[in-house]
Amino acid sequence: MSDVTAWVGHRIQSLRLERGWTQEQLAEYADLHVSYVSTLEKGKKNPSIEVINRLTSAFQLSLSDFFSPAPQTRCEIRHRVQQEEVEALLKDFSNKLLSICNHP
Repeated sequence: MSDVTAWVGHRIQSLRLERGWTQEQLAEYADLHVSYVSTLEKGKKNPSIEVINRLTSAFQLSLSDFFSPAPQTRCEIRHRVQQEEVEALLKDFSNKLLSICNHP
C-alpha cells in the first residue's frame, strides 16, 4: 500500500466519522458498495477519479477541500472543545452536589 493510498483511505474514514456516518451510509450516499468503502478506508485500493467525485459529492466538499488536511484540524479542535465542555459540566455538577451535601 502506498502512502498516498493510505492517506486517502484515512481521509475518507476521518470525513465519514466526523459526520457520524457508518460505512453503509457513506456507501449509500456515494452510490458505492459498502465492501468497497471498507477497502478504500483500509488503503487497499486506489479510488478512481469518478469514485473520488462521488465521495466528495457525498461529503459536500470540493476536490481541494478533500485533499486539504485543514478539516481534520477542525475536527481535532471540535473534539477538544467538546472535551472542555464535558469537563465544565462535570465540574458544575460536582459543585452542585457538594453544595447539596453541605447544606443540612
